[in-house]
Amino acid sequence: MCCGRNSAIELLSKHALKSIMTTVAKRGKSHFDSVPQLVFFWALLILSGCQTGPSPRATSSTATTPFITVAHTSNGYFFRRGTNLFYSLGVCVVIPEETWPDQPEFAKRKALGSYDGFSRFGSDTQAWARATAARLESWGFNTAGAWCSEELYQQSIYHARVVWFSEPSRKNEDRLIDVFTPDYEKAVEQIAREEVAPHKDDPWLIGWFLNNELPWYGTHGWPEDPNHSLFDRYLELPADAPGRVELFRFLHEHYADFAALQTDWDTPAGTWEELETHPVLPPKSRAAKRLKYEWAGRVADRYFSMCVASIRRHDPNHLILGCRFAVKPPRAVMEALAKYTDVVSVNMYSKSGKVDLGYLRDTYALTKKPVLITEFSWRATENRSGDNNTEGAEVTVDTQAERAERYRAFVSTIAKEPYIMGGHWFQYMDQPPGGRWIDGEDSDYGIVDIHDRSYEKLVGAITETHQLLPSILARRANTLPVSFDEEAWGEFLTARVAPGPMAAPVQLEPGHDSLPSDQLIVHQDDAQGNKASWEQTKDAWVLTYETASGWGLHGDLPLEQLKLQGAQDLEIELEAPAGLQLQVFLQETGDGPPGHQVYEGQHGADGESYELPQFTATGARQVVHLHLADAERRIYWGNQGGNMILDTQGLRAISFLIRSGQGKGQLRIYRVGFTGVGRN
Repeated sequence: MCCGRNSAIELLSKHALKSIMTTVAKRGKSHFDSVPQLVFFWALLILSGCQTGPSPRATSSTATTPFITVAHTSNGYFFRRGTNLFYSLGVCVVIPEETWPDQPEFAKRKALGSYDGFSRFGSDTQAWARATAARLESWGFNTAGAWCSEELYQQSIYHARVVWFSEPSRKNEDRLIDVFTPDYEKAVEQIAREEVAPHKDDPWLIGWFLNNELPWYGTHGWPEDPNHSLFDRYLELPADAPGRVELFRFLHEHYADFAALQTDWDTPAGTWEELETHPVLPPKSRAAKRLKYEWAGRVADRYFSMCVASIRRHDPNHLILGCRFAVKPPRAVMEALAKYTDVVSVNMYSKSGKVDLGYLRDTYALTKKPVLITEFSWRATENRSGDNNTEGAEVTVDTQAERAERYRAFVSTIAKEPYIMGGHWFQYMDQPPGGRWIDGEDSDYGIVDIHDRSYEKLVGAITETHQLLPSILARRANTLPVSFDEEAWGEFLTARVAPGPMAAPVQLEPGHDSLPSDQLIVHQDDAQGNKASWEQTKDAWVLTYETASGWGLHGDLPLEQLKLQGAQDLEIELEAPAGLQLQVFLQETGDGPPGHQVYEGQHGADGESYELPQFTATGARQVVHLHLADAERRIYWGNQGGNMILDTQGLRAISFLIRSGQGKGQLRIYRVGFTGVGRN
């Protein structure tokens, strides 16, 4: 019986199981009574000098069960190859050197230095790959993750490959448009034939990632502009485009007649035929917003079904590993993926080192598929590469010691979850201090610096943590999440309003409340040609605006000095061009982009941002009444882990949002009033 590193029950690598035996020798076998006897038995076999496992690049003829499957055991989920169960501990982007395009604009950045782990091997790629595989194993890793060197993938190491399924001409933000065309399907089939088929007999290949961080929210894999969603982008396609035809089929499925559609959408069209000439369809109800997310699910179903069918034609042997979600996707997208994948893959960046267990457990409860964390990392201000950490995920800490501690906490935590199949660190080496050529990222993500020297504290934490994992994995119970928390998923988060009573109504009027000019703030997508400015007159605050494309702009009035505890209703007296679509945001103190680990609000606020229902200007002076209980927490801005309470006592600003594509004009705000009356 062959019983080496790759044929035993490899919960981790050989040196990790050795730590079990060392502890047994010191404390006696009774200390491990809670560990399954099978683990103990195979640890003995591995350390007793048995033959090694299959030779490098073993083929299906030399292995009883050559391909890797998903195993559901009494200790949760693992990958299985033959009699070998393993938990995937991987590293992404393990390459011998950072290369640059031979173009003048990159010369200055290249001069700042970049990773070279190659020259000391005399440019022998195979020697580099053998040494690097051994180095990874010595740290307790058993998997080469996404975007590693082809030479490394050819070593005796588990690995997973990314397939960039899309039409070749598509930019990153356009990868999902238009997936309903015949040309898109042909491109997917050609990619599978060229990139998947050659590896169909690889016994070390775990499986395939279907692209990376796809733009499920329209242009990115994370929420940004809700009016530039996949729904909106497909609506902008030519009338005869297959994707737009499918979108109108989708709308007809949901609305029996045009009058029913008009109850959810704000459209000047009076018939289906007229609507087909309009590239914009603003939602005016939660049902409409939900339908936009459901359309993302329709796109996802088409994409996943097409990609998986092509992979299965060219490689029936390996797993489908999901699509490496950047953040929590729309629920409909996750549900579509579950129909086609073997594993759900998620990228998870957490500055604090805390794991979003709610998200992970909901993912399993929703899909009933195990989860692989395919990116996680931290970068430190203290580093030897000269990285400034100005571009990339915001997971900056001060020291290498903090990176080490976060690794311990994160990896130990996810290992306790029985539906988790492993975690892959991003990435092997530091990025160039001048920014990598593809997108300018300049982060200290590496286990090694650009001079190929390992960060000792991080490596120590990695190695020690991996040595502890066999006992953690052996003790975990097969108790899997069953309850999906729709509210925690966060697509529609209705505010709970801080309780009253309100001491007295509050009115903000320019005649009585002259505001310093530096407190009249404008935020605008100026890169896309949007611009605006505030002017304060004796009877109004006047926002002069000009919109183009992008997400638009909003003007903010400060609220921090007002006593709004207990407010329940908002009343705004305004004037704007007829037909102008407006929306009001209420921003708590401490707000900022999603993904920050700390939001330092004041007076009990925690940096959340809320949106109130959209409304339309009449062209005349009008009063708009809004109930704060109708506010929804925004997933595009603010703290996503807050208390889910609109903390009126800690509001920073009221924002008046004007979406793109609405021309130019003036918005005049005569009065903003808060009362504690509440809904009748």
